[in-house]
Amino acid sequence: MLRQISIKIFLGCISVLLLPTLSPSHLLAQAALPTDAKELMRLAASSNSLVGDHIQPWHIRASFQIYDQKGHMEDQGSFEEFWVSPKKYKRVYESNKFSRTEFGTERGALRTGSRNTMPATFDLLRAELVSPIPADMLLVDHSTFAVDQRTIGDFSYQCLRLTSTESPDISSETYHSSYCLDAQIPMIRVSLHSGDISRVSRNNYVLFQGSYLPMDLLAYPNGNARQASNPVMTAHLESVEMLESIQESEFIAPANAAPVPIELSLPEFVTRELMIYHPAPTYPSQARAAKLLGTVVLQATIGADGRVVKLTAASGPTILQEASTETVKRWRFKPYLLDGRAVEFKTTVTITFSPAGEKHESESGSE
Repeated sequence: MLRQISIKIFLGCISVLLLPTLSPSHLLAQAALPTDAKELMRLAASSNSLVGDHIQPWHIRASFQIYDQKGHMEDQGSFEEFWVSPKKYKRVYESNKFSRTEFGTERGALRTGSRNTMPATFDLLRAELVSPIPADMLLVDHSTFAVDQRTIGDFSYQCLRLTSTESPDISSETYHSSYCLDAQIPMIRVSLHSGDISRVSRNNYVLFQGSYLPMDLLAYPNGNARQASNPVMTAHLESVEMLESIQESEFIAPANAAPVPIELSLPEFVTRELMIYHPAPTYPSQARAAKLLGTVVLQATIGADGRVVKLTAASGPTILQEASTETVKRWRFKPYLLDGRAVEFKTTVTITFSPAGEKHESESGSE
């Protein structure tokens, strides 16, 4: 379903105008999609985003539910954002277990409320609603993209992905994500990732300021077929509206607001140069006997001291995941400096188990 919503505020009252649902004939009347992968990626990014020079101030609100692997609800709440510009916004995350408000300012992002690490599903929710294709993917002139035809469920999609780049600013999450489009318009139907969340289905769209916004999101985890069949998050877009007037006081952070910590994510080809101790995993005897091959993808958090502080298997045969995890958690990296200070960062580690029983981590050697 695709509808265009225009919501305006007049003297404290909300006026809602729902335009007719776009019919298949309207969709067919759209210009043909670009055949060049980079141009198609740029079009998809601009057509599914609420951030950009052409975007007028807006306000959105969404509700969400978080589930465990057995389908039991663990948490529920809402996300709300008032946006004027990249340096002027207010985001409110509220749930039974977490509460935080973030303010965009000229001197950086500030926050009040919980200082615990924000659940990854909250970041994902905001990204899928506001800007599903990261900006860093589109700032690189010397990058290449590919279009793959994929079948997901009962549908076939054109899926865009980054294949190579010369920029060290591309995050590991960006490098391993794909965006699957509607067959006729540049609307993202499914996004695919390599972290804890492997797939997000985006359904029941509205057209707002020329961008396609999903009314409903379903996020599925990485794991075996049974685990990946139950969503770990569902969300519904409750409202979207233009900000006809801007109350400056709403965007002023309280005096006790603290800076939002920078969460740095580096691509694998950058962190490869930081490795100082990286022995290869031992090929499990059971896997060798069964001639089990495959590639394991791990998501790692590296502390300011260069030690692995968190490691999660994203994909690959289970027995090879276990062997890889046991070894990679002992790896050491040179500290990564940001403005002269060693900082924590996230990255991806890819390990391939070859037919000969040899193993290596994504084009880097082993010791």
